Amino acid sequence: MFRFTVALYISVAICLAQPDLQRQQAEQQVAAQLQQAPNNISLLLRLASMKTADAGSLRDKDSRTAAFDEIQSYYDRVLSLDANNIPALNGLGILAWMRVSPDLRAARTQLQMSSSAPGPIPDRSVRAVLNSAHAATISNSIGYLQRVLSSDPQNNDATGYLNLLYRSKADLEDTPEAAAGDIATADGFVQKTLEIARLKGGSATSFAPSTGLSGGPAPPSGRIRISGEAQAANLIQKVDPIYPETAQRARIQGTVKFDAVIARDGTMMNLRVVSGHPMLVQAALESVKRYLYKPTLLNGEPVEVMTTVDVDFVLP
Repeated sequence: MFRFTVALYISVAICLAQPDLQRQQAEQQVAAQLQQAPNNISLLLRLASMKTADAGSLRDKDSRTAAFDEIQSYYDRVLSLDANNIPALNGLGILAWMRVSPDLRAARTQLQMSSSAPGPIPDRSVRAVLNSAHAATISNSIGYLQRVLSSDPQNNDATGYLNLLYRSKADLEDTPEAAAGDIATADGFVQKTLEIARLKGGSATSFAPSTGLSGGPAPPSGRIRISGEAQAANLIQKVDPIYPETAQRARIQGTVKFDAVIARDGTMMNLRVVSGHPMLVQAALESVKRYLYKPTLLNGEPVEVMTTVDVDFVLP
């Protein structure tokens, strides 16, 4: 049993390092369909979603920017066909946060600002560079998300990302008073997100980590633990597993459980198999490693999350 477990963990590590050919093939298939039907909103949204999941794992800034530009082009095409398309408007809000947050974190680290320090960023020259790069993106995306709320006031994706974007906006303000106003607005969206959770039958604690409500300082490791059920509420990109044909023929079903570490930008950072049938593990891994979550905030700063992820396989 020990040998099998070790071998299984090694195989999982190898799978994480290999190119996701299945994912690439799926994207190529959707792209080919889109060439035949360039105004198909469903295909545009699907490809944008796939590309968003891929972009979250990119570490090279130029590659990431190019990927973000491509994703935005798909959402822009959707809005040219349907100006009030909620998935596209929400997608642009998420995309803005993914563009802005790495640079703001880097600037705060460079200036040795504590995680609890309010904006604005004190160095005027650094702030000017960030404003030039991101102010328009933040402003436009706030407008997109407000359009979502005008059509769907109970959309907690929009309120969650408005919270994050207003906190980003506070870092770029020229005066503490203006930054304080942004933080107050962000806090209002925190409360709105909690209200929506209660109306929808959720719990406040399941939304608190992603909206900056968790109290106390971040742990020394920079990670917090959140239950799998609560963290699932923050999942914005889920990739369904492909049921292995060999497992179906063998009438094998069940749940694969992972211990997971989610990075500050919401991408999957580390996975460890806890349990599950060997014939289902790889398929589960291929889907979970492409999950994308809302960034989790503690005292206004993104942190890594330790959680569990279950992938169910049920025979038809």
